[in-house]
Amino acid sequence: MNHADFEAELQRRLQDPAQVHRLKSLVEAAYKPCPSDYRLPGLPDTDDIRLLQVTMFDNSKTVKSEKESLFGLSLTYWNTDIPDDGFKLSKLNSNKVNVALYDSDQFAYRLRKMRVKSCPTAWVKEMKAVLDVSGADWLYGPVLTRNGYLPNQFIMMDAATDLPGRTIIATGLADPIVLENWSRRQCNGTPLAEKAIFQSRYASVEFGNGKWATDRHSKLHSDAAEADYASTQVTDE
Repeated sequence: MNHADFEAELQRRLQDPAQVHRLKSLVEAAYKPCPSDYRLPGLPDTDDIRLLQVTMFDNSKTVKSEKESLFGLSLTYWNTDIPDDGFKLSKLNSNKVNVALYDSDQFAYRLRKMRVKSCPTAWVKEMKAVLDVSGADWLYGPVLTRNGYLPNQFIMMDAATDLPGRTIIATGLADPIVLENWSRRQCNGTPLAEKAIFQSRYASVEFGNGKWATDRHSKLHSDAAEADYASTQVTDE
């Protein structure tokens, strides 16, 4: 259909009240905001995460203020059933959450500036208590959505020594995910791209013949398997 034919067909339909009503309904639906509960609320509970890929980014070359975070995390997770080994993750639906990591001074500043609308007062008090105890030895990553910060989700990375350090991911009321091992390479062994500097991969199910994950759920571990599992990991020279 060429442009002239399309214009003629459109004019014909505009003469029909039923067609006009249908077109208006389609336009209204297209521009109608998504309900707040339609968006994924950050991370699911730990028990619902099958695979989790956490990539750390260095933003130091693009920050324009000392209040901006130098580092960020991109968390990609799969919470559906994972098929047998050999299936490509790219063919499964995944979800992503991006989190900025703040040092203690930056996080203290943000806690002072937070509004009740974006975060409950009780959560702010709780985070201030965490900050008082942990101090400058950690980086802090509140999980932010369109409706504000999520009071039951939070990330902390040990910054006492070289980054990245031990990372604690609180997803809700369940036990947190703890990442101990990071790599400079993707799961296939190729270097990370662009501003990505480290990656950690967590699995609560068997996947990739035991070679995909850098960290695995405790229920997958056994004393007899530890030495064999460690020998499968890619080490960075």
